Amino acid sequence: MAPKLSILIPNYNYGHFISETIASVILSAGSHRHDIEIIIQDGNSSDNSFLVVKQIQAIYNDVKIIWNQETDTSQAEAMGRALAKATGDYILWLNSDECVEPLALQHFLEIESDDSCDVYYGDTTHIDKSGQSLKIQARPYLAKKFIRAGIVAISSCSTFIKRETIINYKFNTEMRMAPDLDLFSWLSRDSTKWKHIKLKVGVFRWHESQITNESNNLVAHELMVLESKYAIPWGRANLINRIMYKVFCFYRILQIR
Repeated sequence: MAPKLSILIPNYNYGHFISETIASVILSAGSHRHDIEIIIQDGNSSDNSFLVVKQIQAIYNDVKIIWNQETDTSQAEAMGRALAKATGDYILWLNSDECVEPLALQHFLEIESDDSCDVYYGDTTHIDKSGQSLKIQARPYLAKKFIRAGIVAISSCSTFIKRETIINYKFNTEMRMAPDLDLFSWLSRDSTKWKHIKLKVGVFRWHESQITNESNNLVAHELMVLESKYAIPWGRANLINRIMYKVFCFYRILQIR
């Protein structure tokens, strides 16, 4: 029997993207569409997000799509609420402007999810606002060690996390820019097991309205907070680790090609 997968989607005023996001999840699940649940945690959007999701629910009425709408203070708070409602064996954090590659979820549920690890991570495709491919972001083996060295070695949209591992994690609601790095830091503790999967999973979209494009000063402050909390030098990895990371990523790129 295949494991169950919860896709957690925080959303705020991304009605123009979220239809594509949800459809990509369902198509990616393939024959395992009944083994997934899609939990959309909306921060009380003022756009057409609700109507878009209702239309999707009507089209894919055989797929479990849950809509929750509550005012929140941050993406991290939305993620915490979505996680509390999840019932799957694994979770995938997918922002409402992101997608997943065709049949990537089916592949994970059939082949990769062997229950031996806490974290499974793959490669990420980058696209622009219109959906044109920009690059493939290869992810290296030994990503956990690179995380501990202060290098962002995985992407949330390409990372499956065992729910029983993350269930007691409290999303840091003070992190506006780097809630994913707080989670990665927490997951990199010694007791967790990570596995690299040779698979393009998530699709990250670059556009002008995303949170990623906001204040560099705020990013720097949050990285300092994370360093103090986890003893990880985010943004300050030493030269040897940076070179090793590039070498490992280059090796992975050769495998993809």
